[in-house]
Amino acid sequence: MVGFYVRKSLKAGPFRFNLSKSGLGVSAGVPGFRVGSGPRGNYVRMGAGGVYYQASVGGTKQPGQPSGPSILPDSASSEVVFEDQRGTSVQALAPTSSGDLVQQLNEAGKRKPLTRWVVIAVVFLGLITMPFGFLVWLLGIPAIWWVVQRDRAKRSVVIFYDVNDGHARQFQALLDAGSILGQSQKIWRINEAGALQSGHQQKVNAGASSLVGRSIAGFSLNGPRELVTNIAVPGVTADKTSMYFLPDRILLSHNGTFADVTYDSLRIRQRSTNFIESPGATPSDAVQVGSTWQYVNKKGGPDRRFKSNPVLPIMKYTELELDNASGFRWALQVSSAEAASRFASELESAAGNEVSIPRHALAAPAAPQPNTTPSPAAHSLTPAPQVQPEPANHPAPAVSVQRKARWYGPEESLDLGNGVRIPGMVYAGQELTSPRGGTEPSLINPALRVDSRNPDWAGQCLNYWPSYADITPAGRAAYLSWLAQGRRLPDTPIGYVFLFMYGLERRVLVDIAKQPELASELSGIKAEMSALLEVYGDSSGSFRSYASRFIDVINFIMLQAQDDSPKVPALTESRWDVPLALRAHLGSLAADGKAIPADWAMAWGWFHPEVAVRTSATRCTEEFTQLFRLRYQQRFGEGFTVRAGASKMQLSYTTANSQIGGATMTMGEIADVFSQRAPQKKLSALFDDVTSELDPYSRWLGRNTEKAGTLAAAALLPRDLLVEAEGPVGDFRTWVTQKFAEHRSVELTGQDLFEHWSPNNGQKLSKPEAVNLATLLDGLGIGLEPDVRFGGTAITPELPVVLFHTEPGSPHSPTPSYSTALTMTHLAAAVIAADGDISPAELDHLTAHIESSLQLTSAERTRLHAHLQWLGASEVKLTGLTKRLSTLTTTQKAALGDMLVTVAAADGQIAPSEVSTLQKIYKLLDLDTAVVTSRLHAAISAPNPAAAGPVTVRQAGRPDPGVPTPAPLPLTQDAPPASTYLLDSSTIQAKMAETAEVSALLGDIFSEDDPASAEQQAQPSPAPSPSVSAPSNQPSSTIGDLDASHSDLVRALAGVTQPPWADFEDLSAQHGLLPQGAMDAVNEAALDAADEPLLEGDETLTINPTALQELLA
Repeated sequence: MVGFYVRKSLKAGPFRFNLSKSGLGVSAGVPGFRVGSGPRGNYVRMGAGGVYYQASVGGTKQPGQPSGPSILPDSASSEVVFEDQRGTSVQALAPTSSGDLVQQLNEAGKRKPLTRWVVIAVVFLGLITMPFGFLVWLLGIPAIWWVVQRDRAKRSVVIFYDVNDGHARQFQALLDAGSILGQSQKIWRINEAGALQSGHQQKVNAGASSLVGRSIAGFSLNGPRELVTNIAVPGVTADKTSMYFLPDRILLSHNGTFADVTYDSLRIRQRSTNFIESPGATPSDAVQVGSTWQYVNKKGGPDRRFKSNPVLPIMKYTELELDNASGFRWALQVSSAEAASRFASELESAAGNEVSIPRHALAAPAAPQPNTTPSPAAHSLTPAPQVQPEPANHPAPAVSVQRKARWYGPEESLDLGNGVRIPGMVYAGQELTSPRGGTEPSLINPALRVDSRNPDWAGQCLNYWPSYADITPAGRAAYLSWLAQGRRLPDTPIGYVFLFMYGLERRVLVDIAKQPELASELSGIKAEMSALLEVYGDSSGSFRSYASRFIDVINFIMLQAQDDSPKVPALTESRWDVPLALRAHLGSLAADGKAIPADWAMAWGWFHPEVAVRTSATRCTEEFTQLFRLRYQQRFGEGFTVRAGASKMQLSYTTANSQIGGATMTMGEIADVFSQRAPQKKLSALFDDVTSELDPYSRWLGRNTEKAGTLAAAALLPRDLLVEAEGPVGDFRTWVTQKFAEHRSVELTGQDLFEHWSPNNGQKLSKPEAVNLATLLDGLGIGLEPDVRFGGTAITPELPVVLFHTEPGSPHSPTPSYSTALTMTHLAAAVIAADGDISPAELDHLTAHIESSLQLTSAERTRLHAHLQWLGASEVKLTGLTKRLSTLTTTQKAALGDMLVTVAAADGQIAPSEVSTLQKIYKLLDLDTAVVTSRLHAAISAPNPAAAGPVTVRQAGRPDPGVPTPAPLPLTQDAPPASTYLLDSSTIQAKMAETAEVSALLGDIFSEDDPASAEQQAQPSPAPSPSVSAPSNQPSSTIGDLDASHSDLVRALAGVTQPPWADFEDLSAQHGLLPQGAMDAVNEAALDAADEPLLEGDETLTINPTALQELLA
């Protein structure tokens, strides 16, 4: 702060008293330079002539100053509407009780201290009485000390709490949890929050959904300065507002004003949140779950328009919200998830176990709360009759407890006299020293009196650290009865459970630590602690915390003791709780330089917080694991190795037993490699790839949960999973394999297939079902004819079916050449069958001619042979053929005839059988058969089409010497004609292009109609629906991340606005896709490209033109 002003002052020796409206200040120095202290703080001043320059020294931050650096642009945050998250102010909160504690604190806070004025008076008096001033100052020291003590007394309220009741344990647990919370690297209080409504706001704010204003919070155990008490008071302070936790209430303070809220009115909410943090400000005890950029695009990547676009870490924090109905609200953000969870648990326990403390200066011991749970009979050591505990198992007779204390194992039973018998897992005897020198608190001393007539089932005798020797005889009676009945009574005071746990802690951390040969007992102790945790964990947050960590300690020790390889941890839903066995075994493998096996790598990725485990993995965990193993072995072989880092495996634990204390354990030289970045990147990439492969199966299973494990579901699995699949898929695979025997193809009926794949309507397979069946067979390396993906007819029970072996990578949709060949085959087969007989030789000749003319691939030739086999097994219907062909125009018929003549003449030779076949076809097409010969002659003798540009005869440069021309072979009268021939591919392609429309129409004409009445069969086939486009036969590039089939489907939707769902089903089937899965896939691509889906609706779909334009751009 810098300022100029006109001074007014009073000089007294070397000191000067400055007077102003704000108060009195003192300064000292030489003319032109002075230092002093006043109402506005410390300062340094220079100047002369009545005008001075002054600067503050060590001033405090002004209230309006930001609490920390902001990474967000001012323009972005200024557009957001923020809501206050601090609740009602302390001044507005009313006291919650009739007591006067809050009133006394407020009165004490308002009292003005006299110390400053007395010091000023003494200094002033000494200055004006010089040289006797030094004596005045010396005598003034006791007076100043007395005034200081008086101010402290006047500004303080003294209150004492009696900690000798059962509620002291709860408060001590809260105190411990608060201490751990205070050790967190960062604690913030959330002051305000505002949602980012528009996409622009989110893009310029790192893709966040909201902005948060927060301030640093600190934790202490000192309590407010106005309160003097006999206990430690945990508290959290942020921006001059404090929240203190007393045994009976929560005390709030702001600038000397106090209010309070009760525990029973408190609402506590705990949740994890992903927070985009500033660079370099990440606390070490928080987990980084990802990263982003300050400016992002609609796909979440960096916005390249901004040169300064820093990478920001995404941290996983825990938020604690405390509020009540009166308006009190505190929202804390904590970097340590474990510390926040423990503190929230203890607060929940405190909210359910409020204790009444007198509201006066000196508190008297609190009366115990009445116990409302059913109590045992007054004269019995047995619990209430309605409770059914687990029966104790005593395989051996009870033994008498000896004077010398020892551990009694679970297989033993103790006889304490007077008919009292308890199971083992306890220490018993008369003398046993604890590690800290006192008496072991869990030791059951049979010499101590037990009041079996009045057992203390309310736990009134229990303090924070109970001891069997210190509790009352009535308490011992209740404790022994609880032990005798199996240690499972749910309404038992938690202090008795802790007392039993003390003995287990000693056995593990003292006895077994000294005698490793006793490690075989660890599994039994772990099982007992797990059972106790299940019974009492929900009712006591403190016990849940101690028991859970104690089980971790047991696991840690067991991992070091076991010799055989541990089992892979189960893939649980709580992925944030990383199994200790996983960390230990990964470190062991790294230390030995061994590769990480696939199952352990799977568990590593599953529990790693930075590996995205999406719906495919959680919904289809078994299939995901199987595919992960396959892909892991394909990518890494036996597995990848991990470098052993410097961080070692260790575990720290503070015991519930006060006579043991803390324990820190290490696991030899085993490194903690779980959080290494390099393996995480490999696992993330592999998880993403496996997820993508299983996405279609997962989405279908999400819509058809009742069909899990069926053949319809298995059809969408990757091919590698079908090879070793069991259940219905394995039975189906075995059945198909048996049908083939040694043959390349096999003829069946539709009924044979329906015995394994039942259609929904029971009569025939719908197009989606047929596509699904063909897809499943493809995964098994089997092809199907007829196949609806290639224009085949629907399968009915009576229809013949041909199964055949396919090659890897066989196409799933027809190419232009195959479509033309299939059309010609259908037409020729119908003509050949016109004489009532289909000769195999005719079919073989037709197949060979079509294959050589249309240059089919090996896979296409295999399918065409199977299709011809199906034609031979089927009855080629001639009924209605003429009427079907009558739908062609005269021009289309002539174009079809020219195409067949061109293909027949493409090899340069015409056989008599070809002329006869062409004449039959011309007659069927109502064309003049007399022109067949002349058109064949014209097609053979026609010159090649004129070149569109210069023709290269030979490349420039030195000519190729070539090879000598061989001598011509002698011709004889019986010599056969030459068998070699050349195809004019340009002529064929030109004719195929001219007759594309005719081929498409023939595909509809010769596809088998559904079973219908004779009148329906007599009607011409309906034209395709104009609402959606048929699939194009031209090769095309893919769109975004879509494959070729989905890309062609998107292009087919161009120009369409609202297609019916039935038409979309047909179009999807034509592209070899399932309609619902295709809709999901294209919508996901549209969301990535335009932030909007492409298709919406149910019966009638609506196509989003904006999304379509973005996809096709």
